[in-house]
Amino acid sequence: MRLAGMALTTILCLSMTGAVGAWESTRKASPAQHTVNDPYQQRIQDVAGRFQLSESRRLNRELKPILADRRFDALPDAQRHGLLIMAAAAAAFEDEGERSRSLFLRSIQIKPTGYAWYMLSMLEIEDGQNDQAALHLSRALAESPGELADFPEEIVPEILRASTAGSDAKFGLLQALYEAGWDQRGLGASDTWFKLAEEYLRRGEPTQARGPIERIDGAMALIKLRIDRRFDGVMSELEGLPSPEQAAQRRVERLRRLATEQPRRLEPLSELMGALLVVGQWDEVVRLSGEVKARLKEAPVDAPPFDDVDQYLWVQNRRSTALRALGRWDEAVAELAEAARTPDRGQTNVNQVLNLGGLYCSLGRPDDALAAIAPVGEMSGYGKMVQASVQLCAATLKRDTRGIERTLGYLRKHRADGEDLLLDGLVSTGRLDEAAVELIAQLEALDTRAETLLSIQELKEHDPMPGDVESHAQWKALVARADVQAVVARLGRIEHYPLYWGWDDH
Repeated sequence: MRLAGMALTTILCLSMTGAVGAWESTRKASPAQHTVNDPYQQRIQDVAGRFQLSESRRLNRELKPILADRRFDALPDAQRHGLLIMAAAAAAFEDEGERSRSLFLRSIQIKPTGYAWYMLSMLEIEDGQNDQAALHLSRALAESPGELADFPEEIVPEILRASTAGSDAKFGLLQALYEAGWDQRGLGASDTWFKLAEEYLRRGEPTQARGPIERIDGAMALIKLRIDRRFDGVMSELEGLPSPEQAAQRRVERLRRLATEQPRRLEPLSELMGALLVVGQWDEVVRLSGEVKARLKEAPVDAPPFDDVDQYLWVQNRRSTALRALGRWDEAVAELAEAARTPDRGQTNVNQVLNLGGLYCSLGRPDDALAAIAPVGEMSGYGKMVQASVQLCAATLKRDTRGIERTLGYLRKHRADGEDLLLDGLVSTGRLDEAAVELIAQLEALDTRAETLLSIQELKEHDPMPGDVESHAQWKALVARADVQAVVARLGRIEHYPLYWGWDDH
């Protein structure tokens, strides 16, 4: 699965809940005497009466002949719709994606619902049909925008990331999210609005870009607006946008309020810690994460204090980052190692495993880095690029020439999965001529220009760790090259901001 298993399970639970609701309406509308005298209706009632997610295999098996029966087409629309939704959800849970897709489409022909469109978008992204997933999610938002809040929030950024840049499908989804007022349940969506503004400029509609820009309140997204010459004309006409520094402080305050208003939800607290990292309040991150850890430890196993305990992995990740900034490196490693050992929604914890490998590399401990990433399991193309980057770092620290060439070869071959990681690899191995060509290509490309410009800004930094000293110096040398500076001056600018790198936008 490309998305976490829990995300799919959650969607299926919601879809089945919707099916049960549809079925209840049908059952009440069916004449009791008709049901008693009709064996076909009795079978339907029996299956629906035992409808449970935990028995999806049985449901899938028993619903197939019911739908194949010639009498199915004569059932009332509401009853057919409910059965199709139930069967589609059960089929999806049993990994029968094509059958599930067909059944959801049949249900839509009777009655379009947000559940069906959301499920179709999920099935398409699982199957690698990324633009189709974006189209289906757009339809879902048009049909029932309010239901998006009930679905796992990672669906939207995953589909936005995977869909084709500049495509009508991606553009349509961005517009649909804008019209729906999507804000990730209070966490904000600045990076999404930046992408929509970028798409309007790509299509020669600068006036339309103003609306999305006015919704941007994240520091990093605001910096991207300021440093990219494509936005100069629009920005000159806008007033009242906060400075990146103001935005960073306001985000901290907003997330504090949200965490207080939603005490059962851990994600706002986790995001607050990310916002605190941007403004350099590392001690506060350590304090808050310590409080979360204590609450989880004191709570009964069957009664956790948060409804989204899975977010604790990112609390630990951010605590490790804060400890690292404070120079408490051993504690930073211990925190991230504990997180890496914890399964992520029942699956191998890919994110923290790879991040632990990166931390060991920064500490100049290549053997520990390789051992840390050994248990990593199934992952995305970008995840594999991160894995190769850790391997390259270890090979470089060990002066392993063959290992360096092998992993660099992988990064070059799979450039499309992570151009930024290829660039980092070229820099860390001292290939500055090739790195300059790559950096310039990323600046010239519309799809990567904004993030590449952001990466060369002068933000506040910690002193590099032992394993990063050489690559840090090489990066500074790369950016200072005359050929790179000439392209930067034509396309954007380099500015200084008193903020630290971190997660502050969505």
